[in-house]
Amino acid sequence: MAASGSSFAPTGSRGSLRETMRRATWCAGVLLLSSHSHGGTCPAPAGGDAALAARDASERIDFLHRAIDEHARYAQTWKWGWFAIGLGTVTWSAAQVVGWAASNSGVRTANITDNAIITAFSIATPVSALLSAPRIGADGPAIDALLLATANGSAGTCEVLARMEEIFSIGAADESRKAGWLTQLSALLGVGALFSILVVEAANTSVPDVRRTHLQNAILTTVGGVVLTESQIATTPTGAESEHQRYLRGDLRPRAVTFAVTPFQLAPGLSLRLSF
Repeated sequence: MAASGSSFAPTGSRGSLRETMRRATWCAGVLLLSSHSHGGTCPAPAGGDAALAARDASERIDFLHRAIDEHARYAQTWKWGWFAIGLGTVTWSAAQVVGWAASNSGVRTANITDNAIITAFSIATPVSALLSAPRIGADGPAIDALLLATANGSAGTCEVLARMEEIFSIGAADESRKAGWLTQLSALLGVGALFSILVVEAANTSVPDVRRTHLQNAILTTVGGVVLTESQIATTPTGAESEHQRYLRGDLRPRAVTFAVTPFQLAPGLSLRLSF
């Protein structure tokens, strides 16, 4: 009996040890998978440096999340801010039409005509604020929803990261395009067209006071139009493109959102920028 009891104890110990080892191996596997889902590395996108591919995936996700949210907030602020400003200019011009309609002045008709034309052109400001708003303004909520659905990117980290990189790349390119020379040219052509119409109105009248009124309205409106359109273009969000290039280099340090203080952006590095 003693011998039998002695042989049983070691057998039970070996079984318990094997079970403990199996459990330890299982736990280690779970931890390894968890670590891989939350961290590790993922391939760099097209144009990305090796330094980016070497960065931890969670760092890249955090950077993109922060950058897209910051630029999206500014884009939305710009969009609705300029929509409000544009709506104000339209209302003011329309009010001038009503005011001159109630006047008995000898230049009443000239001012009614000019302000009606100005009102029509003023609609361009709120409309352009809606139509030319950088698409990255809508990307912030999309990224938040993506991370919420994937437990902050832990479910399929590399797939989530690739999708975020694609969204940021498209948004950055769109932002850069809408702050470029074509936008500047369109704005100047619009102001120039308004000036030309008012000058033609002046040329078609033989009454000195009426001609002078048309010319004064042309000059004042052109100056105001240039200031308004240039301010709108100058404050257009432009930081996403440079932020995207910095990301591709693997530089994940946080920075402030930027916008151009000059509308001329013919090529990268040829425009001044102001950080805030």
